[in-house]
Amino acid sequence: MKFRRALKPLSEVRSSLGYALVDRDTGPIVGAEAVSDGFDVDLAACGAISLLKRKEEVLEMMGLDEVIERIVINVGGQHHIIQPVSSWDGLVIFFAIDAKQGHLEGAAERVTEVANDRARWAFLGPQPPVRYAAAE
Repeated sequence: MKFRRALKPLSEVRSSLGYALVDRDTGPIVGAEAVSDGFDVDLAACGAISLLKRKEEVLEMMGLDEVIERIVINVGGQHHIIQPVSSWDGLVIFFAIDAKQGHLEGAAERVTEVANDRARWAFLGPQPPVRYAAAE
């Protein structure tokens, strides 16, 4: 499937538990892959999108005209990274790694590389207007 090709670099990250591409606005998971047995990537990704939406609501209530570049959550023995695709409005990457065996900074950098690579998302067709800023 094309989403796997777009997210392939995430499957190569040491200690990857799973990753997903989610349509933030309408909710469905475009594609997901659990790399580790027993990791429910669909459930984790849906929860991540709920968190992202809620944080956006809070920023709006605070009167901040800002976009979320990335959210990192440390959950027990896992790190969850939530990052909007900078060149494709409404798409979000969810990525989880094992906290004991993985390297959070390296994983976050890899997610940013994937999210900011416009050519990677060409299979989706013409690009809609972009609402999210690119993460630095």
